Amino acid sequence: MIRIENLSLWYGADRSLPPAVNNLSLEIKKGEFYTLLGPSGCGKTTTLRSVAGLEEPQLGEIYIDDELVFSDKKQVRVPVYDRNIGMVFQSYAVWPHMTVFNNVAYPLKNERPRLSQNAIRDRVMNALALVKLDGFENRPAPNLSGGQQQRLALARALVREPKILLLDEPLSNLDAKLREEMCVELREMIKRLDVATLYVTHEQMEALSMSDTIAVMNQGDLLQESSPLEIYGAPRNSFVANFIGKSNMIAGKVASVDPAAGAKTCVVETSIGNFTCRWLDALEVGRDVTMVIRSEDVAKLKPDESVNVNGADGTVGSVLFLGDIFEYWVSVGDIDLRIKLEDGDLSPGDAIRLNFPEERCLALTR
Repeated sequence: MIRIENLSLWYGADRSLPPAVNNLSLEIKKGEFYTLLGPSGCGKTTTLRSVAGLEEPQLGEIYIDDELVFSDKKQVRVPVYDRNIGMVFQSYAVWPHMTVFNNVAYPLKNERPRLSQNAIRDRVMNALALVKLDGFENRPAPNLSGGQQQRLALARALVREPKILLLDEPLSNLDAKLREEMCVELREMIKRLDVATLYVTHEQMEALSMSDTIAVMNQGDLLQESSPLEIYGAPRNSFVANFIGKSNMIAGKVASVDPAAGAKTCVVETSIGNFTCRWLDALEVGRDVTMVIRSEDVAKLKPDESVNVNGADGTVGSVLFLGDIFEYWVSVGDIDLRIKLEDGDLSPGDAIRLNFPEERCLALTR
């Protein structure tokens, strides 16, 4: 289990500048795959390094398995080697002058009480079997492929049987196909180990496919913490909606709110028409909002179908073939929208009639 309470960290002595991590609190349960997601510089790696003990925050507390390992108020600073963590770096940090076996065995050689050679060998071989590298123990580490080196780094992190696992963008150096395969393997492996895992990435699809919980960060702040399904389908603000997946963002103003109890729908007036939308936070008439709809949720209507409600006419600008789907840029009034369709029967300049399903439109206040 990992618990972070009111963590803040500044680089440099000037606290008038924005912190790298700003008053962050979160909890990761045993067996949970928890992902910090956000753009470069958002504070996600700084948070992970603070848990590891590689960065020292100025404020807050960090607990690992209910043991306090950092506190500014209580002056607790447990060193890295006493935190019982396993960590995989973005670069893997594999030692090129060692064999696969010696890379994995290295963390055990400083264990106290000292382990016997037989115990070390058993632990190393178990770790290599776990990551499917048994049979490679005598191979020089540089002779492994990128995916194998990633597994080697993971085996080295697991060989001490840590209480928590910290993964800092471990798949970023792999090609797209291998990254997809490793996502599945890594997720299954961690579920078998039942260890609390903190994973850092800027890749949205990685986070959505692997995580139990995603925390989206930006400029040091945690903006939303939810399940992958909720993060994607019910973003709480414009940044989350725009960062996760591909969304169309249309500025508007609330024209009316459904008075029925529990309705949670409103009409948003935009430059391309009025649209009925869902809302998550209470809205009042006249409030400035952003209407959000995913590119795959915009539907194409037949030319003779009605556009009376949540519809608009547009003109196709450009077409991209993405293998399993076509992506279109469509001009609707003064706005360019991106939509995804399975059929590729449209060309630049073609007229298109669009529908924005009410249940897929979301009005956000920020």
